[in-house]
Amino acid sequence: MVWVLLRLGAGPAWPFLYVLYKHLPAMRSLLAAAALLRYLLCWALNALSGRVPDLVVKGLALIILFLLRLRPRPELPEDPEVFLAQHGVEVRLVPHEIISDHLACYNIALWGVRIRPRAARRLGIPSGQVWMSEALRPWRHFVLFHEVAEVIFRARGFHGLAGHQLAEEEELLRWHSDLSWLDMNARRPWPRRHLVVLAELLRGWPSLGRTRRLREH
Repeated sequence: MVWVLLRLGAGPAWPFLYVLYKHLPAMRSLLAAAALLRYLLCWALNALSGRVPDLVVKGLALIILFLLRLRPRPELPEDPEVFLAQHGVEVRLVPHEIISDHLACYNIALWGVRIRPRAARRLGIPSGQVWMSEALRPWRHFVLFHEVAEVIFRARGFHGLAGHQLAEEEELLRWHSDLSWLDMNARRPWPRRHLVVLAELLRGWPSLGRTRRLREH
């Protein structure tokens, strides 16, 4: 499947191979493996959107949505600002040029687990802070929800790209019909075209987004 996508123009093979090499030894469960597979497919969908026939794009999107059945569904806070305040975390808006390579990042201890991505170390983010680009100010709620969801998934053992993918999917399942969220994905730095495509399919077939709770380990 991956090689078919590459032949269709998704790009060179090395990003896929690098991700697999980097994360395969760290996979702790079927759910983490499935999340990483969806990340790779979303990467391809984002690259192919607008470059190949709609039938190919929608077919790939349907595969991704079908695979959503293999995902954990922990309880996540509805208000990320309240959650962060309860855990003593400060949110800082920083100039876009400082964090343009990441848009948002954090250095947080949650439930006895330190969640500090490499980007946070490079940026020098102090403990107990979330940094967010000024460019994302209009969509603060969505961005902070993603960061909080990502931290929770990573604290539960879904490290690296698996945690990022699961957080992105939580956004999709909640806001696929929300015009502000859709606008963000189209206009923000690094547009997320794959989420726009997936949201359109979910609006047409709501049953695709019905995922049951699964054990994480």
